Amino acid sequence: MNLATRMSNELMLSVDTIEKIAFNSGKYYRIYTVTKKNGSGEKRMIYHPSPKLKCLQYWIVHNTMQKFSPSPYSMAYEPGCSIRKNAIFHKEAKQILHLDIRNFFETITQEHIEETLLKNSDLSPDDKELFYGIVLFKGHLVIGSVASPAISNRVMYELDIRIHSIATKYGKLKYTRYADDLVFSSSNYIQKEIVKEVESVLNDYGFELNHRKTRFMSSATRKMITGLILDNGRVTVGYRLKRQIKSMVYNKLEHNDGNVDVIRGYLSFLKGIEPDYFDRIIIKYSNYGNVLELLANDSSPSKLAKDEAAVTVEPDEELE
Repeated sequence: MNLATRMSNELMLSVDTIEKIAFNSGKYYRIYTVTKKNGSGEKRMIYHPSPKLKCLQYWIVHNTMQKFSPSPYSMAYEPGCSIRKNAIFHKEAKQILHLDIRNFFETITQEHIEETLLKNSDLSPDDKELFYGIVLFKGHLVIGSVASPAISNRVMYELDIRIHSIATKYGKLKYTRYADDLVFSSSNYIQKEIVKEVESVLNDYGFELNHRKTRFMSSATRKMITGLILDNGRVTVGYRLKRQIKSMVYNKLEHNDGNVDVIRGYLSFLKGIEPDYFDRIIIKYSNYGNVLELLANDSSPSKLAKDEAAVTVEPDEELE
């Protein structure tokens, strides 16, 4: 049974519909830009697939990618993976090297997928053409496609093995990759020569380093991995962000000032990284009522409704 027929039987879509979407998939993306959060003002292209194309991409991920093992060094996109897990893996390090792959998804092409995944698969040439039509945009992966994360982790399997072997050679460094972020850590000095060796391996596979984002970090500097800070063996979102979140919660509850969805998003992020500090914020402002319910309802209690004996806590006070 060919790929189109399998998809048709399971998705209850006609083969004609599936092929029409796959072979004209460029028309099924909404393309827009977002500003990168690094303060550079640079724009990032996002390719948002339509519900029809997204349905086909999900099917591909769940029914074909399971046959291939993801990279054992990837900390992104797989069950149990997260930026927190990635940071915890390196939390005891005294020296950290961060490298960044330029245009990561866009660099992964049909040739990469053919050579690393589909070359010896049981898919026929027609099946492969359908596969590529569904998961690629103009011959490469893109940010926004639901298929890009799973495919990239499997395409990178052999490359990550080679990079890990380099890390081992340079004093048994620890190595992980979170999408396009490569992290090496050690309790000792990390030799700068490793950058050239890693870059050479990346070049072998058609990838390029973004040298502007190469960072050597030590105990004498702030150590940051995928946006999280390593502080004496602890993983934290950072003092500044914690103060900001606490202030946002206070301003919303006290003055009904702020976007409740943004605040809930920050709280959710904080809970995933530092659940103890999240609990302390909820307890600190419990004199307003159930903080999460108030935010869920987007309603702030009046001052008169609060317990008169309760002490109002200013946002710049420290949590004990």
